[in-house]
Amino acid sequence: MFRSEPRQLAQRLCGWGAFVPEDRIAFCDGCARRGEHVRAAAVAAFCLEMGAALASLARGAEAAEAAGDREAAAGLTFVRMALAGFTEERDGEWRETARQSVASMGDPYARALFAFLTAGEGDHTYSAVLDEPGAKFISQVPKAK
Repeated sequence: MFRSEPRQLAQRLCGWGAFVPEDRIAFCDGCARRGEHVRAAAVAAFCLEMGAALASLARGAEAAEAAGDREAAAGLTFVRMALAGFTEERDGEWRETARQSVASMGDPYARALFAFLTAGEGDHTYSAVLDEPGAKFISQVPKAK
């Protein structure tokens, strides 16, 4: 899933070339402490760790519920549910529905996450992810056109 030379190059440019699980966990834990659970989920998914992405969203929903923010908890739960339905099938209903829904998502990291998961077979540029306003994944990397 999503393994390619251009993707590996992009990860190296982001400083994620040797992004071992411990580093990803530390990064995502920092995001969670700041309440950035969707960002943590997106980074986990970019590292092809879908279980960790789902767990981050679950923790975020629990934290929002505990804080009395039922709307945020529901939003995180819906993102988690949508992510849990992901399959690698290129022409399936999940992918088409997710593609159609990305623009209506309020969180820039949710948009980037689903743009990544719905990228076409030959889209190794991941331009929809890289061009997502408000998402701070690779702000230190200049984009080459």
